[in-house]
Amino acid sequence: MATIGLHFGHDAGAALTDADGYRVIEAERRLGLRHVCGGNGDFPHAAAEWLAELRERAVSPVIRIAVADWYTPQCRVVPPALVELVNEDARWAAPGVTGLAEAVTRVIKPVDWPLATGLGDITLMAVRHHYAHAALAYHTSGAWRALVLALDGTGNYAECGMVCLGDGDRLTPVMSLTNRGGPRFGLVYEALSRRVHGSQFDTGKLLGLTATGETDEALLPVLRAMLVPQSTRRAAPDLYEVLDEKELTGTALRYADTWWEYDSVSGGYLDAGLADSSDDDVVHSFGSVFPDEIRSADGGTTLVGTSPLYVSETIKQREWFRPVAPICPQEVADQFLTGPLDHAQTMLFAVRVRPDRAQQLAEARHIDGTARLQTVTPGVQPLLYRLCHAVGARTGLPVLINTSAKPADARSSTASTKPWNCSPAPSWTPWHCRNTT
Repeated sequence: MATIGLHFGHDAGAALTDADGYRVIEAERRLGLRHVCGGNGDFPHAAAEWLAELRERAVSPVIRIAVADWYTPQCRVVPPALVELVNEDARWAAPGVTGLAEAVTRVIKPVDWPLATGLGDITLMAVRHHYAHAALAYHTSGAWRALVLALDGTGNYAECGMVCLGDGDRLTPVMSLTNRGGPRFGLVYEALSRRVHGSQFDTGKLLGLTATGETDEALLPVLRAMLVPQSTRRAAPDLYEVLDEKELTGTALRYADTWWEYDSVSGGYLDAGLADSSDDDVVHSFGSVFPDEIRSADGGTTLVGTSPLYVSETIKQREWFRPVAPICPQEVADQFLTGPLDHAQTMLFAVRVRPDRAQQLAEARHIDGTARLQTVTPGVQPLLYRLCHAVGARTGLPVLINTSAKPADARSSTASTKPWNCSPAPSWTPWHCRNTT
């Protein structure tokens, strides 16, 4: 018995499973677009081709088509019965359903579905979004018994994750995670990614930075309450640790000009004001914006975000954690940096910025305190060496930024004939050059 699965949301795709195993088609690889979704103009025609390709590869007749219930509304090939199902109740709480295991798959009619043409007598199944995630993780893991945890960001508004138990060829859902009551791991993470990197799709970059950070113990109770409010923790003390109210009293989150104080009844911050709101309002409130500032129980406040770096972000259009490199005369480099400075002429080492110079070298300092230094000597680079010292004589900082200073989208072969004005950047950065016309 062969089954084909289809997903019409972002990171769309198709998959075949039969006696020979499984085959997967990733839409973004076929169409050449990151995070491509079913609303893309080329998707309807491509989806029909993928469906035909997988049917041809199947070793037995395809008798079942499964579609995930999270889709892009603009998609023109979504089964109408799926739209009707989700619009009626995103939680699938149909009469007679007694448990989660009965609410993760449902037979729907393939009536008026463009992709059903030529498929013959098939069973069309709707599959809960996070159950589909869990199934992919379990059935491709090679394990025969496993606890499966699917964590999402926005999810399907009502739900943001699922816990399942895998045993042999069966996958049983045991718990649904909601954005309203938590845990909101993915949702809060997406909001922080937007704050730090400008996009919820940059959570991978945020994850890469975690190894370089340091834990602020005063912020942990606040973040824990954001992820899972006290009301949810009190309702399920065997599952969640109930937080110490003393560590939460007096804490608050600032969004723009408004401080949201910790509310002991709901056990959260935005939770009290969103108690009667729709699921999508809850999602957009928690997931769209991370707070600008956090106040901990000791009265201290922490600003969330980063200081702008002129060259890295404005000219080079780089993320703040991927700064430009410094260039400095070799004999004075130890005044600003430490490490293998005698091997830095070819930029092969990441040396450390001295702590007392961190503010001055902000444009060239990585988040972990290192910098990709290039040193220069009078014998090898006489003009550049003299320029560094000339700048140092005027500013006290003989460090330049080692970059082409061209916009990120400019072609490397384009030589500018326009005049350039070299002027000191703010007091906490090395010098930079700006095109004046």
